[in-house]
Amino acid sequence: MQKLTGALSALTKLLNRRRALTAVFAACVALLAAWLQYDARLAAAQSPSLAFMADKGEPLLHAVRSSALAWSMPAPSVLSALLVYHAGPGAYAAVFIGLKAATLFLVFALAAGAGVPLAGLAALLAALPFAGGNFEQLLYAFSLLAFLNLAAARAAGGAAANAAAGFGFGLTLLVRPALFPLAPLLLLPWLAGKRNARPLRALAFAAAACAALAPWTLVNYQLDKKLVVFERGRADCNIISTVLRSDSTVEGDCRALAGLAPGESALRWAAARVLPAPWPYVFDGAKRFFRLFLAHPLLWLLALAGLALGQTYSGRLSGACALGLGLFYSAFSFEPRYAEPLAYLLALPGAAWLCGLPGLKPAATEPYAAPGLAVSGAGLGAGLVLAALLLSHAFSAKNIYSAVTAALSRHPGDLWLLEKRADLLLWNDNTEAGLAALGAAAEVSALGFPLAPRGEQGGRSGEALARAALEDLDAGRSSEAAYGLGALAGFVSENHIKVRGPGGARAERLLAELRGAGNIPWHFVSQALRFWPSERRGVLLRRLSAAAPWFAVPHGVLPLSVPAEYELDGEDLARELIAKDCAGAAASGDFPLEYAYGRYRASAAPWTALWLALSGRDIRFSQSERSALLAAAAAPEKSAAAPPGGQPALGILAVCRNGGAAPAGWAALRRPALFELAARLAGEAKDAAALKTLGAYLDAHPRELGGYAHNLALSLQQAGAYPAAIERFDKLLAGKPGDPKLLNDRGMCRLLAGNRAAAGADFRAALAASPGFAEAERNLAYLARL
Repeated sequence: MQKLTGALSALTKLLNRRRALTAVFAACVALLAAWLQYDARLAAAQSPSLAFMADKGEPLLHAVRSSALAWSMPAPSVLSALLVYHAGPGAYAAVFIGLKAATLFLVFALAAGAGVPLAGLAALLAALPFAGGNFEQLLYAFSLLAFLNLAAARAAGGAAANAAAGFGFGLTLLVRPALFPLAPLLLLPWLAGKRNARPLRALAFAAAACAALAPWTLVNYQLDKKLVVFERGRADCNIISTVLRSDSTVEGDCRALAGLAPGESALRWAAARVLPAPWPYVFDGAKRFFRLFLAHPLLWLLALAGLALGQTYSGRLSGACALGLGLFYSAFSFEPRYAEPLAYLLALPGAAWLCGLPGLKPAATEPYAAPGLAVSGAGLGAGLVLAALLLSHAFSAKNIYSAVTAALSRHPGDLWLLEKRADLLLWNDNTEAGLAALGAAAEVSALGFPLAPRGEQGGRSGEALARAALEDLDAGRSSEAAYGLGALAGFVSENHIKVRGPGGARAERLLAELRGAGNIPWHFVSQALRFWPSERRGVLLRRLSAAAPWFAVPHGVLPLSVPAEYELDGEDLARELIAKDCAGAAASGDFPLEYAYGRYRASAAPWTALWLALSGRDIRFSQSERSALLAAAAAPEKSAAAPPGGQPALGILAVCRNGGAAPAGWAALRRPALFELAARLAGEAKDAAALKTLGAYLDAHPRELGGYAHNLALSLQQAGAYPAAIERFDKLLAGKPGDPKLLNDRGMCRLLAGNRAAAGADFRAALAASPGFAEAERNLAYLARL
């Protein structure tokens, strides 16, 4: 033992004489190990997870107000978004290797920071074999080690060092919130250092930690007025699997398995079952902790010994973090990837006992602490940028329509924005424009993205299978559709309902129950239905039930429930249009004003103000624009370009004026609001021929447009086509005999046509049907004065 100690002492003296060279050697070892351990296949396997987080980070980057971003913590979400949508082909490999090398070097710097470089090399070598390849867990390990390096400076520093360490701890919670129970313990003198037991320094640490979390908390509060710091929903499977006594997490629609209603808290459900009889769950937690121990038994033994000896401050703190993580993860069903940061943390107290060996005199700490603090400072700078981004989002985020429209004007080739625009249009029944936008997104996606976010295991593969099956149903291929639905069910069973971990009897039993109780296949079908106009969805569902009776279609699924992320705020949209020049390009975007008004006129105040602002002229066109648009509509059909601004009502009017037949594309435009505008334009221009074509199309589609028949008769009257208008009123009165409003309007039309006797008879019939009808009384009085 004396010879071993002497050899270690000599080696330590040698390393201390070559301190800079030792640090460079450790950095090279860390970089080489990170490069050798990078596995491109593992990176590809993680692409669905990265794409999931990227979709939650993009709303932060584009200032989109979306509840989706709360389903993942902001640090991995934003970094994933940058890698998936905004980086070059080699960016992921470079970031992964750099992040892993930095994490390994921080292990060395932190262990060697006590002045014993041999302990740093030992910790680095101890961590190497266990360094995992999960991107999210690697980011968490880096944030933890950056915090530990800042905390080591805190032990010898003042209030500023405490503030930096506190902000670093808050940033770890923005990556993964697992260590939040450790927060009060970090203020104790044994973990904070005796010098930091002063109230002012403890307050600086706590205030900085809260400052790091405050912007994210504010963003969460603005989403649904709840003070939530952590991610939502993603832990439900862990919690439910724990309560159902599965050691491994069963992934799938666990809420359906637990019988939870939408919005019901999984934590409250768990507490109601665990608290009355906690001991079986305590025993399960002990088993899970023992399994964690068996993953790295030697590291755990060395770490616990180093923690008991308390040789260094960094060893105590990293050991406490490792123990806290182990206990927290053992409290819930286990996923093996969670253990990856533990190897880095355990290596520090595991090597700290070297500092207590006789003969190993510590040298100066600066050559090892300074590089570690530089790397940690870079992480702290990235955290400050993230906090600024969150604050900016909290105060400037817009609804998804406004934000995506504005961002696309600046970044027309952004894949995420193009996909969101397409989804926004499809979910809001603007099907034709949505499919065109989806095609534009597909062209951009074909250029290639480094992480292949739409890989075979990605969330859109199930949607693609469902869409293919619905296309077969739409084309009448029932047998092919049934086969496709079977493939969808198999895909979901294999990739979305599974056990994350070694399994076991309980996990397999829950897995079987989940496959019977889950409703995930229908989720993909409902997503795919948005690609069809609303009038086609009922037909498709009837064909689906006939082709595959075994496929469970829930009752009352139509109309489709629009995800909260894609719900247009009618009042926000109206205010935005009012704030702009309503006569110009404001309404020539994805949602024409007549469509939006038809959808949101129930939102009274803003839409009433907008509609009144536009009354007295052609809805939303200035006089010069009106002349140009009417000229375009009157152009010969073969030479006419697409209507300016994508206005569907003008497209309808152009076809009507040229005597053309209704095109197939009109099926998506059977909305009374569109015909109202087209007929008003034709009526003001006194274009009876166009109104006649509109009337023929209305007669061919009475179910969709029957409610507009009255307004069409009024437009015919405005155009001077009195016989056609009277004929329309006659048809309406045949369906509603004695209707006072129809009688009065027909009387006015007859009066304009010069038939006073018939007009008087209609006015008197209207008064008889509704005594005191003021409009009929005024018309009779006017007739008497003629």
